[in-house]
Amino acid sequence: MKKLLLLLLVFPVFSFAQNQQCATTPTQAQIDYLSQTRNARQSWNQTESILYLPVKHHVVQQTNGSGGLTSSDITSVMNALNTYYINSNIQFFECSSINYINNSNYYNFTTADENTFCGLHDVNNVINIYYFNTVTTSSGSSLCGYTRFPPSVDRIIMKNSCALNGSTIVHELGHYFSLFHTHGPTNTGTTTELVNGSNCNIAGDELCDTPADPNLSGLVTSSCQYTGNAVDANGQAYVPDVTNIMSYSQKVCRNFLSLDQYNRVNYSAINDRGYLNCNTIVYGCTDSNAFNYNSSAVIDDGSCTYCTTSLPYIEDFDNGIGTWVNTGSAGDWTLNSGGTPSYNTGPTTDFSGSGNYMYIESSSPNYPNIGPFVLRSECFDLSNSTNTSLSFYYNMYGAAMGTLNVYANSTLIWSLTGNQGQGWNFVQIPLNSLGSTLIIEFEAITGSSYTSDIAIDNINIINIQPISGCTDSLAVNYNALANIDDGSCIYPNVCGAITGVNTTDVIHDRAWFNWDDMNSSTCAVDQIRFRYREVGTNAWST
Repeated sequence: MKKLLLLLLVFPVFSFAQNQQCATTPTQAQIDYLSQTRNARQSWNQTESILYLPVKHHVVQQTNGSGGLTSSDITSVMNALNTYYINSNIQFFECSSINYINNSNYYNFTTADENTFCGLHDVNNVINIYYFNTVTTSSGSSLCGYTRFPPSVDRIIMKNSCALNGSTIVHELGHYFSLFHTHGPTNTGTTTELVNGSNCNIAGDELCDTPADPNLSGLVTSSCQYTGNAVDANGQAYVPDVTNIMSYSQKVCRNFLSLDQYNRVNYSAINDRGYLNCNTIVYGCTDSNAFNYNSSAVIDDGSCTYCTTSLPYIEDFDNGIGTWVNTGSAGDWTLNSGGTPSYNTGPTTDFSGSGNYMYIESSSPNYPNIGPFVLRSECFDLSNSTNTSLSFYYNMYGAAMGTLNVYANSTLIWSLTGNQGQGWNFVQIPLNSLGSTLIIEFEAITGSSYTSDIAIDNINIINIQPISGCTDSLAVNYNALANIDDGSCIYPNVCGAITGVNTTDVIHDRAWFNWDDMNSSTCAVDQIRFRYREVGTNAWST
């Protein structure tokens, strides 16, 4: 467990420093509220997922804009909070920018002004933290900070210097999430908790993994040695933990929260403060090294994708789905072998005849026109690749066939709609101008009935050798193996007028020919196709 040095409260050295270390005290109504769920708080095992909780920082400055904490100071505050409370599976984030309040009347804050001043600036359903040059009670006593136990307003009051000591803010957030002092709920007095732990669940801080604490104010040396000699009701001497953040130990000694304390904080965040929410929150990948980095995201949603797979890559699904993942909102692609359950649609086997393939079953409720079903690849590293090509086999057999789309880095690179007949068909797609990374997505949309099963198999991503030639299938010298057009394409010539034909009787359209001899330039009669119409009629013949 990571620890930080805790400097809990900073005061001038006089007796008040030891007697008034924290101004947070629960009301009787709050104690009653917390007592109702005492057993649940004590037995709670925190959730595994991270809770992201919004904080709004309010920095009070002089009217002329001088004084107050800087943005770097606020970063330090957030780092301290997140370093500790990650152990509660909690991370705090800033809900919009810092609210700088230029008002000299409140630069030095008095608790009597809290409702008037803070009520004006509070943001609903977020943790509002206010930072003042000084904080004092109406009687003039200096404070480092305070907050409210649940249920309460979402507000924490801090003195600037105390906010930066690395720990006071951690202590106050502990109270905000229902943690008592280790000696008990109040700021003064001693504890009724017994050293042997027999009443640990109802006395002191009501947690049994923190030892009985008689109230350590003034009883710990600067070298973190407990000097007290108090005994409990059984006459046993206390052996308190002088490092606990929620104790009144010396501020240089406090750097620890127990597992039960972290669990209780997690319980409170979910059950007492579950309404916390920032409407400006943007979830996404926050790691700039990731393929899908989102510069607008403030909360990492665990979606970061890193491109580590190099080429060549082959997936035939014979050993399962591999690294492919279903991401479509309509449902999942399914691993299958043999035929699909539906009649007159889908393949009968995989491409090899003995393995697996992936397909979309279009039976009810997956029709009509249901989608997208999306199968997404891992991320491929293309930094050392040239002339990259994607190839795969598809089966789109069915009278009501829908559509299969292929995307590379979210760009549509291939699409096909309609019945292609029974059997596997091959397609190869050059992947040009994609950059240094690649993610492939197969997207299927079913047709108008159940006869629209779509299947894919044998996915290959490779670096292909460049082959120059004519790549236009309309040219007479089309080269099906060429992947780089060298400008050599030759197209059929248009023959002239037909010899011996009276143009007043026959109107020529065009005459095209197909070469059967690449060296011939003759328009053979049997190679000519033309159309004509008889004079005086509107009917055309070929």
